[in-house]
Amino acid sequence: MARTEKDVVSYFPHDADASTGDTLTVLQGRYGNNGYAFWFKLLEKLASTDGHFLDVSNPPKWQIFIAKMGVDEITTVEIMNILVEMEAIDKDLWCSKVIWCQKLVDNVADVYKNRRRETPRKPISTNSKEITTGRNGITTGQSTQRKGKETKLNNIRICSNGFDTFWEAYPKKRAKGKTEIAFKKINPDEQLLSVILEAIGKAKKSIDWQKDAGQYIPYPASWLNGKRWEDEIQENPKPKASTGADGWPK
Repeated sequence: MARTEKDVVSYFPHDADASTGDTLTVLQGRYGNNGYAFWFKLLEKLASTDGHFLDVSNPPKWQIFIAKMGVDEITTVEIMNILVEMEAIDKDLWCSKVIWCQKLVDNVADVYKNRRRETPRKPISTNSKEITTGRNGITTGQSTQRKGKETKLNNIRICSNGFDTFWEAYPKKRAKGKTEIAFKKINPDEQLLSVILEAIGKAKKSIDWQKDAGQYIPYPASWLNGKRWEDEIQENPKPKASTGADGWPK
């Protein structure tokens, strides 16, 4: 019985001037050597994983990923968000906790050319909210259905940028990594997100959030963890127009 070949590589290019690239410059500037190590540990893991993508969508795999990256969960989320912003990893797939680096695959394309094999293709988010990939299924502990050469994984929720919507609406932008973790724990559906956004809109008009240049606005992670959208909100009353002696507004 023929052995099934896996789409992995034992090496990838590591140029001598890699540290001068934009991605590493930003990571090292913010996280020092931890940023440098995180990036190359991630590339090593992607290179050695079948299909060159990582699925960390279920809690055990996410915790293993954090442990292998060598930093805490908050830092992991912050760095992954930076990699998305720098377009180092695919934004849409990261919404489903699937990690894909197109540049890495491009850099190892010659390996597959020498093997006379097709270079692995990026998993694709479909309108039916499934993930499809040319040869390999994305494993999340759920069963996959094979149809010809295409493998589909059902029940992966594609993110609709709900967190981005919340972050844009919240007036105090502090501790984004902690906030994203708190948001994902709540995992609001469209209805709850609408309630949360409406509560933020009302809170912006409240006495506490308006006084002293917003000094008393809670950090967003604390606001989410405390389910503060359920609070009774006292809006700042509109000032009454002053009137003259004849009773007419001045």
